[in-house]
Amino acid sequence: MLSAGIIGRLGDVNRFANLAGIRSFTGIVPGVNQSGLVETRPGITKQGDPGLRRDLFFAADLARHHDPQLAAKYHRLIVERRLHHYAAMCHVATTLVTRIAACMRSGRHYVVRDIDGTPVTPVEARAIIADRYVIPPEARRRSRVPDAVSEPTR
Repeated sequence: MLSAGIIGRLGDVNRFANLAGIRSFTGIVPGVNQSGLVETRPGITKQGDPGLRRDLFFAADLARHHDPQLAAKYHRLIVERRLHHYAAMCHVATTLVTRIAACMRSGRHYVVRDIDGTPVTPVEARAIIADRYVIPPEARRRSRVPDAVSEPTR
């Protein structure tokens, strides 16, 4: 269901000059406000089709449980960069849409690979993710609650 929504909402990917144009079309790219000497980053642009963003977000959340490369990226963003779950999912979603568009442009199937580039079966992929990319409970709590450090203890 998600794949049909994504493909239908993206349309012909060859109409974009490059993959960056496709990422920009989704609206899941960082916005920038510049004025004189001041530059702020208010969050994602949210330009384009909200249904496409929704479908990509859900697809990315599912894909990180089945693709070791996406799981590794999510793990790094949550554990090392200490991003909120939603911010990390936006990063994973832009990676996923780039891969989908590249596959559509080249006419190739999406191949799930280990982080070294070796193709893996779905069973192997799940085992790799379970072995290497489980989010520690503290990082999980921190990524879900806006201010986990200042929460009162019970």
